[in-house]
Amino acid sequence: MSYDGIVTHCVVDELCTKIINGKIDKVYQPENDEIILSIRTFTGNYRLLLSASASNPRVHLTEVSKENPMSPPMLCMLMRKHLQGGKIISITQDGYDRTIRVGVESYNELGDLTVKYIIVEIMGRHSNIILLDEKDKIMDSAKHVDFTVSAVRQVLPGLIYTAPPSQEKMLPDQIQMVDLMNALSEADDDVLLDKFLVGQIMGMSPLLAREIVYRFSGHVKMTAREVDTASFVTFAADFLKHVCAGEYQPALVIDEGEKRPAAFSCVALLQYENACKLEYYESISQVIDVYYKQRSIREHINQRSNALVKLVHNHINRCEK
Repeated sequence: MSYDGIVTHCVVDELCTKIINGKIDKVYQPENDEIILSIRTFTGNYRLLLSASASNPRVHLTEVSKENPMSPPMLCMLMRKHLQGGKIISITQDGYDRTIRVGVESYNELGDLTVKYIIVEIMGRHSNIILLDEKDKIMDSAKHVDFTVSAVRQVLPGLIYTAPPSQEKMLPDQIQMVDLMNALSEADDDVLLDKFLVGQIMGMSPLLAREIVYRFSGHVKMTAREVDTASFVTFAADFLKHVCAGEYQPALVIDEGEKRPAAFSCVALLQYENACKLEYYESISQVIDVYYKQRSIREHINQRSNALVKLVHNHINRCEK
């Protein structure tokens, strides 16, 4: 999982730098679970991709163009009505969770200035794009969630929006050293350090946790028994403090054997330096765009090839009969 809470934090920082106060010119919905906002700013034009895909949920600026359906879906028409011509006034992240809230200021039918919100929840197959009014009432969403799907939290037009349950973990930029050292001291001796970090710190993916362990020890597999608790906790807290303060180095890992992107992050992934090629970019959106573009091409080829293989097998079976 490359798109973790720390990468989300990096994406939000970049969007705040580039598109705050930008005007939404167009709204497109090329897929049922995907929205693209065309945004005009004083420094240039951008395309903001909001995806609630079960396999590839994400938010980032994109250069990829997609064909739009002849008749726009209901969510797209509703967003065009309420957001087109509006100004983006805020982009925030819920803690270090993978939930992004975009505030858009626009005029309603009566000429009153109002604020609408787009919520993008990046949660695997539970990902969603939700449009809220100024009182956090749900206007519509890419995926409707009723009580038959979730008894805890429904996402339906007319309901008041409630955020996903928060994780009881430490924030990466507010780590209490004593608490983390105590947790590591009480952990099982055989627990891997990367799994320990994932379980204790919000927004931490296994990929980033392994990177911290690698930078500390020179290899990714290390247990609690093998480490000096104070030294490791100090190193991890200092590393995360610098990253959360904006010291990013967006990187893409290229598997040279298979000629494909294998992972990405907002920091250099040194754990792959001996096995793969590392490419560095100025923008985290560029990294994510390249990664998912190549992934989409591979998935499309796999789908086509699987269909052809199935067709050939069917013909062979008929001939044999």
